[in-house]
Amino acid sequence: MAVTLVSLLLLSLGLQATEAQAPQTRPERTGWQETSTNADVAAFIESISKLPHGRRLQVDGLGMGMSVQGRPLQVVHVKAAANDPPPKLRALIIANIHAGEVEGKEAAQILLREIALGQHQDLLRHVELAVVPVFNVDGNDEIDRGNRVEQNGPDGGVGRRHNSQDRDLNRDFIKAESPEARALLHEIAAFDPHLFMDLHTTNGSYHGYHLTYCTSLNANTDPDLATLMHERLIPGVRKRMQDEHGYRIFDYGNFGRGGPASGWTTFSADPRLAINYVGLRHCLSLLSEAYSYLPFEERAKVTRAFVLESLTELVAREDEVLKLREQAEARATTLPFRFGHELAPPVQGELLVGAVEEKVIEGLGKRLMVKPEFHAVQAPLQTRFVAKHALALPKAWAIVGDFPQVAQIVCAHGIEVWALKDAVRVPAEAFAVTELSRQRAAFQGHRLVTLGGKLAPGERELPAGTLVVSASHRLARLAAQLLEANSDDGLATWGYFDQAIQRADEAGEGKLSYPVLRLDAMPEAAALRAVEHDEGTFPRLVPYLPYLTLHNGEIERPAAKPTGPSPGGAVLAVDVAAPGQRTPPRGFESEPRFTGRKLRFKLDDTEVESLAAVEARIRDSKLAEAHKPTVVVVRGPGVSHREIVEACEAVRRTGVTEVFLFHAPR
Repeated sequence: MAVTLVSLLLLSLGLQATEAQAPQTRPERTGWQETSTNADVAAFIESISKLPHGRRLQVDGLGMGMSVQGRPLQVVHVKAAANDPPPKLRALIIANIHAGEVEGKEAAQILLREIALGQHQDLLRHVELAVVPVFNVDGNDEIDRGNRVEQNGPDGGVGRRHNSQDRDLNRDFIKAESPEARALLHEIAAFDPHLFMDLHTTNGSYHGYHLTYCTSLNANTDPDLATLMHERLIPGVRKRMQDEHGYRIFDYGNFGRGGPASGWTTFSADPRLAINYVGLRHCLSLLSEAYSYLPFEERAKVTRAFVLESLTELVAREDEVLKLREQAEARATTLPFRFGHELAPPVQGELLVGAVEEKVIEGLGKRLMVKPEFHAVQAPLQTRFVAKHALALPKAWAIVGDFPQVAQIVCAHGIEVWALKDAVRVPAEAFAVTELSRQRAAFQGHRLVTLGGKLAPGERELPAGTLVVSASHRLARLAAQLLEANSDDGLATWGYFDQAIQRADEAGEGKLSYPVLRLDAMPEAAALRAVEHDEGTFPRLVPYLPYLTLHNGEIERPAAKPTGPSPGGAVLAVDVAAPGQRTPPRGFESEPRFTGRKLRFKLDDTEVESLAAVEARIRDSKLAEAHKPTVVVVRGPGVSHREIVEACEAVRRTGVTEVFLFHAPR
């Protein structure tokens, strides 16, 4: 998007442009009927960088990664003004982790525009910002009117909750299975924020608030930082939101099964969620959940206000935040690891109850819109968690066996991993598994594991190559979360030790039933070698790779339609021939279901009537017998991720060893 003529004139006169004259987001241009695509966001940020203070906005790659489909992951760093010293505080704000929850993305763009216009200078002298307007970049562009139908706009549709691995990115901050989550973990480690904000939309109970919020609920969050958030910083933000904007905000949760009078309960303490995860890194965190039954524009406005007032309160408590953070890092190794989380006992308090009205959208389903009336009730409130058990940290952990993926996940969290050069015999505690259960249904692609048992001291032989993780650092309790058998949400939970876990009575005397030992001492440095980061160790959960070409080791994107990355390759184009009628979804995040929908396939220059016919033609062409058989699948606009996966799986069934995905230009 080009800078407006008025803005250019003001710049030439040395005057400050006004917000009304500055570039607009896609929702603003469409009367809040449409949300921004990735291209819209990129163009908007480029255009506002030309405003008077736009040079403060620096677009960087997010971590080391890109999305599953090869889209760039980007973060906007707001740099200090030329004559100002670097701020002492840092805040990282992400939006659109669930790509159907769109107001955070729009609020982030509006805030960046305000900064480019010279606003919020008082805050920016104290806090350096890093903003990720679109985290789930693949899901963002799968915009469909049938996604989140009950949400009150935008009418033009929103994106898809999951990423292109069909994973919820806000359940991936322990197992780090997605390239998006690993890129964000890298950014968190490098930027090391004092405050992390994750911007969402909530549906569910019909409450009387404009926005609900949550901070880290895991009991391994430093207690003084938790007290600061719950008892001082968040109450300050609530007061500012009411006094400055007239917005009612409250702790995130839902009514009990008996309705409002039965109580209000928050969600989860598991660090698989971003806000709980960053608490283990001594970072203050805030989840923002704008009320989905408010109009789209109002949701964006309340989200913007919440971000600003949270930053204002952070800056107002700068000295306290810096002091408590330093103290938390210093005592990280002395506090116990806590597990067995459960909701804290209820506290009686006031709860605002609202109401909604329905509007039926033909062919899609019902939309829910907030009504102005609300009333207060007294109800039991459960907005905190406690842990039933605590365990002193060891000096180190030893991972016995062949676990290269575990090593890389721990590295992805910014924790050093070492390997023994030679075998040693050491005192160690072993966990004897007496209870082992696996969840019957898969969750996020895994049958979750729960362990019970007891620790037993002794001596153990550690073979050469055994992985070692120290507990003598600021992230010691994060390491414990990943590795301890008792962890409520660790790598064992997600099945990463399945090959080695068994009940102690089945393992046999002297055998390990859990492959992680607790060591009384860290081995000498001379006995260890560092484990290097290797992104290639992580599994690919989709049947394709993003289409990239390599020239002298540098990655380049093709400027036009590819003709195949190697001799003998083929190109399969997939496009929508007839969109069909979408049936009403069963829930907010259900996959699209259509009647009368038809795709168009073209293999090289030949129209093919179906995927079955595509398979037959590839087999007949003997492509799979080529030296390095490849197919590039070109995805046309409107084709869903599920349909692309089906096409790529069909190609792979023919024996083709590499399938690349390329996005056709819109």
